[in-house]
Amino acid sequence: MRRTLATLAFAMILGACGSGAAPASPTPSPTIPADAIKLTNEDHGKTVPVAVDQLVVVSLGDNLDWTLNISDTTILSPEPGMNAVSRGTQLMARARKPGTVVIDGQGKPRCASGQACILLIGVFHVTIVVR
Repeated sequence: MRRTLATLAFAMILGACGSGAAPASPTPSPTIPADAIKLTNEDHGKTVPVAVDQLVVVSLGDNLDWTLNISDTTILSPEPGMNAVSRGTQLMARARKPGTVVIDGQGKPRCASGQACILLIGVFHVTIVVR
């Protein structure tokens, strides 16, 4: 009986490891151009010059759930379908015309429902000057 249970448990473990079928190929991520302006937490509080048509990438990590706001989307507008480039990247936006715009954001911890959660809020503020 013990041997049957051990064999059954082993078979269940092997079954949980996968069916042996080839995994689906991942959807390719858009690449970030070499001339893109890459902003991180270290850029908080800075003013950054950007050229018209240049891409701005904001990567603040994945330890908080970030919400970012762009003060004027006619100057700096999010790229459609490009905001899930990689884990920890919150925004990809293109400079459309000259002007000054602010990217503001708050990062809050990801907390499961009904679970105690630390009250930590991250902030991000960068001024973009498009020329």
